[in-house]
Amino acid sequence: MKRARIFFFTALSIFALHIQTATASQPEPLTIGADSSLEVAFKELLPLFEHEYGQPVQVVYGPSKWLRSAIVKGRAIDVLITSTKELRLLQQANLLSNQPQFIAETSLVLVSSEILPTFYSSFREMLDDRHVKIAVADSRFSSLGELTSQLLMMPRSAKRASLVYTRDGKDISKFLRLGKADVGIMYRADAINRGAHILEEFTPAFNDRIGAGITTTAKKSLQSVAKAFVDFMSSTRVQMILAKYGYEPFSPIKHAAHRQSSSPQLHSADF
Repeated sequence: MKRARIFFFTALSIFALHIQTATASQPEPLTIGADSSLEVAFKELLPLFEHEYGQPVQVVYGPSKWLRSAIVKGRAIDVLITSTKELRLLQQANLLSNQPQFIAETSLVLVSSEILPTFYSSFREMLDDRHVKIAVADSRFSSLGELTSQLLMMPRSAKRASLVYTRDGKDISKFLRLGKADVGIMYRADAINRGAHILEEFTPAFNDRIGAGITTTAKKSLQSVAKAFVDFMSSTRVQMILAKYGYEPFSPIKHAAHRQSSSPQLHSADF
């Protein structure tokens, strides 16, 4: 009996030592803060990075302004990938340890969960219909909301349509599925990845650019890995993958050409 007890405690000690050794050998995960519009694309991209670098990654998704606020409050995020506007604000507050790296851009689109039963000849006409409910992002939570606010200020219309506010494109697509809104305004990336029907694409003047920055809250032991992830995300190979999910490389020529044209309008319809 005594011998059996000694054997049991010896085996238990060996097992505990094995667990501690295995845990100690696992790399500390790299924490990424990412805009919700990247959630679907990351399902393909993150396994590639983890396989090539042997580095586990964990992601915190959310609207761009919420992510910036989390870093300001000291949340431990190593790399932030979101709207370049939010990255610039963090850089001005000395909360980024590197120059933000541009990755890609996505356009603003008008969407519905299905083809609308009523035909509208223009976005202005839709805004004038008091029976229409439009799901939009709140400018307090995201850059998407700010861009949408700027867009809605452009048409000279009565704006009788009802605006239904939510946090981001993920929530807008949910509102459309549940019938809480007839149409929504979101990033093209969200529309493609969440199965929304694109009715119109707005001018490049309302495109949003995303970038990557290493935060000052990044763990020192992961600084080199954080830089590797930023380089990975800004590589040509990853940009080609992102194109499948509604993102495209930034085109200065396209934007310059539009600035010389008339006031912002829909690609295939007038305001």
